[in-house]
Amino acid sequence: METPRIALYAHDTMGLGHTRRNLAIAEALLASPLRPEVLLLGGARETGQLAAPLGADSIILPAIHKDHTGRYASRSLPVSIERLIALRSATLRAALGTFQPHLLIVDQVARGALGELEPVLTELRHAHGTRTVLGLRDVQDAPSVVRREWARARTVEAMCELYDEVWIYGDRACFDPVSAYGLTPEVSHKVQFTGYIARHRSDTVVAALEPVLSWLGTEPCALCLVGGGQDGVQLASAFLRGVAEDHKGIVVTGPFMPREKRTHLLALASDRRRLRVIEFLPELAPLLDRASQVVAMGGYNTVCELLSSGHRPLIVPRVKPRREQWLRARRLQRFGLVDVLSPMRLDPEAICSWLESPPPVNPAALGELDFGGLDRIVELCTELLPLRQSAQVGRMQHACV
Repeated sequence: METPRIALYAHDTMGLGHTRRNLAIAEALLASPLRPEVLLLGGARETGQLAAPLGADSIILPAIHKDHTGRYASRSLPVSIERLIALRSATLRAALGTFQPHLLIVDQVARGALGELEPVLTELRHAHGTRTVLGLRDVQDAPSVVRREWARARTVEAMCELYDEVWIYGDRACFDPVSAYGLTPEVSHKVQFTGYIARHRSDTVVAALEPVLSWLGTEPCALCLVGGGQDGVQLASAFLRGVAEDHKGIVVTGPFMPREKRTHLLALASDRRRLRVIEFLPELAPLLDRASQVVAMGGYNTVCELLSSGHRPLIVPRVKPRREQWLRARRLQRFGLVDVLSPMRLDPEAICSWLESPPPVNPAALGELDFGGLDRIVELCTELLPLRQSAQVGRMQHACV
């Protein structure tokens, strides 16, 4: 029996959200009866700070960056974006052509960043019979913006021509991108709603967290999460100024926060012995267990992890270059799962007011939405791997003889 080979691609431009999502999927697949070989491909070199599950490995592509207008550029190499994409595309073709996955799961961008994945997608499907899946967050942006961008990038055509299925990492009851974004009937029949992806909890205390937990003792704390951190300094600063003098507060800045911004936050915290600033943590679960209140930006993975941990957070979403975080947060607010503060109203007083009187968590509200995305993804992968299915049927028939 041939072991299934599954590859997961993420283009990676802002933060570690795409990578974290694919790592969560990889962990679930490796813990399932499929026991596949898993190859992760992405462009965030900070992926090395995240623990890859046993049985998976990764290839890091030369990094690209998206500015506040949504334009791509080389993040580090002093080359044009055209040369960088050519290099990334050649790397993808070599890696995937050698690995020859039975299943390729692509995160968010149907043709890859600036079309870098399209040549190898076509080759894998025609030459190797690779099954292909496009995985999408529930909310992309305002519908008019998404329709315009998808038309320019020929995304719907790619869904029709290059993919066997389109997975929506969300619950249709909260948001329905099929109708909102005007997906054609040809694409609609390929759509599967997986439910939200909430990582399996790990209570492993990483070394960087041990002194923080020791400092906390048995006291609860207020926690501030700003995702990758590249645009989170305003929220972190307001949080540090808004935490009451007699409360403990922790900010996790994320690996992408510019050094001068992190230095500014460290200076703010240095005046208060009950405040701490941490750069990056690969595992948040032990800290979330100690947090009494959580203030966070509204990235997909952050929100899913907070809700699955039983928190009702205050979300201060990003609104540029996309309104994705704002739109998702407002939807979840209608279910009573989060509170939302517009970044236009962000100041220490607003943070302080919420921290002093956060609304109670309503466990029943959480049950209204599907957070079983990882289990459903394992089921869908099993259905898409006829090689594995045939082997399983063969074993069952042999056992019956």
